[in-house]
Amino acid sequence: MSPAPPTRRFRVALSFPGYHRPYVERVAQGLAARFGQERILYDRYHTAEFANPDLAFALPQLYRAEADLTVVMLSGHYLAREWCGLEWRAIFASGVKERNPERLMLFRADDVEIPGLHGLEGFVPMDVFSPEAAVTLILQRLAINDGVARDQYLAWSPSGVKPTDAAVLDHYETLISNTRQAGRVEEAFDLFWDALGGFPHLGQKLGEYARGVRILNGFASALTPESAGAGLPLRQRARLVTAWGLFRWSVGDLSGARACHLYGSAIRETLGESENQAICLRNAVVVEIDRGDLTAARGLAVRSLAISEGAEARSGRKDSTAYLATINGITGNVAEAMTLFGRAAKLQGGPLQGAWGVREADLMLATGDSDGALMRTKGNLDHCQKKDWGRDVALCQDLLGRTDPAAAQPQLDALRAWAIRSSDVWMVLAAHRLAALHALANGDPGAAQYEADVGIAIADAHGYGLRAIDLRVVAARALLDSGLSKRALTFAREAVDAATASGCGYAWGEAEAEHLCGLAHEALEEPEHAHPRFAAASAVRHRIGHPGAGDSDQAIARLPPREG
Repeated sequence: MSPAPPTRRFRVALSFPGYHRPYVERVAQGLAARFGQERILYDRYHTAEFANPDLAFALPQLYRAEADLTVVMLSGHYLAREWCGLEWRAIFASGVKERNPERLMLFRADDVEIPGLHGLEGFVPMDVFSPEAAVTLILQRLAINDGVARDQYLAWSPSGVKPTDAAVLDHYETLISNTRQAGRVEEAFDLFWDALGGFPHLGQKLGEYARGVRILNGFASALTPESAGAGLPLRQRARLVTAWGLFRWSVGDLSGARACHLYGSAIRETLGESENQAICLRNAVVVEIDRGDLTAARGLAVRSLAISEGAEARSGRKDSTAYLATINGITGNVAEAMTLFGRAAKLQGGPLQGAWGVREADLMLATGDSDGALMRTKGNLDHCQKKDWGRDVALCQDLLGRTDPAAAQPQLDALRAWAIRSSDVWMVLAAHRLAALHALANGDPGAAQYEADVGIAIADAHGYGLRAIDLRVVAARALLDSGLSKRALTFAREAVDAATASGCGYAWGEAEAEHLCGLAHEALEEPEHAHPRFAAASAVRHRIGHPGAGDSDQAIARLPPREG
């Protein structure tokens, strides 16, 4: 329900001395998030209008007649300012002399005596209530004046606009916490879901992942999915747990994210919400892919597809099919992957966009179709920018950079900007990998090694199995270029072991790492060890259609013949 139409030009007028501007600025931002800047009488929102030689006559009239509620920040500094004196005379006349006390709300910063007041008036102590808490009180006072429920305006935003300003988001975070701690858990969750837009707005668009985790951690007493949302209806608990899992995944808490998505799936199954259950399973698929457990990822994707087909959910079938395509691509079943990507595009009714388009183009790049990957990703980037999909824009930039690593600085800058802004761990790792590839392409293996080392440490700490393999491959390449063959061999062997581990089967990682092992042994003049490595690389590369299969064959040919 929207707020009652105001009868005056301004919903709130703010009267204050410049000394208190830092406090009032945040109050104004919080109020503007509800009503728009044009409905808040705050000088910086009306600069052009206030650049008026007759302002001393016009401004008092605005306070006296054009504001539904006037909020005054009283202090010794207020009394000392001439402009505040002009404003106060008009405010006092309207609120006290004309007996409209409901239109006046007093805040105090100290105990200075104010002309016209008798010391018995109610006021809000500024040293006790933060600016964000002050916004809550002002909105509640407006609601009381308008004759509606006290908290009606707290979750309302004009025309469905979601906040983006950091100060306003800070206010919401405080408001949600205070509301939850006051025992109004359902109301607090509604503020997160409706006012902040949940994960789609706060996460995917703004990249405020750490904020999302902080907010939703507060709803879980034991920081477990089972303890999350106590006191909420079951459907809202499922929403909370799902959003929590997405935020935790984004900041690199893969085990926590996995637990959330599987628990959310169980709740949705209890509710009989088949397609929402499939969505939770697909969220878990992403986590398993990142962890490098492709067997588990495939099982969850197959299950989610079966559920979506049973529910006749076209969008769900498309998403599950695209996940199966991604997994087949990673494990080297390229023909099947391309077939499944085509099937997903048919279900969508056009080329795959967003993350799906990136995954399809990534496979095109891996199989040597760099021109096709470039063309597909440029179109995808344009689509994602128009949709304001911040994370998917960064994904496109990463792929574009990898089509031409030597010239990837603009894409690297964009990728790093998102990674820094969002603390998205996957993107942080992608930025380190792209930076390493860029350095290698420009003849700086030392810089490449540094970027790869940092990325490996982060990937290992958070359990990003596939990215750890990719980064070890880059590290091995950099070390070979630096003439450090023994160290290169160590990284390459680790990558092979991880890629071929039970449950993984990362064919592209195996192919690259085996070839690098061969190169390291060759540099160390160990042809007897180089030959089986190149042979293994050749076999995998030919099987998956790797464009470097011929390089492995040539490496075998240049080795001395094997004895026996």
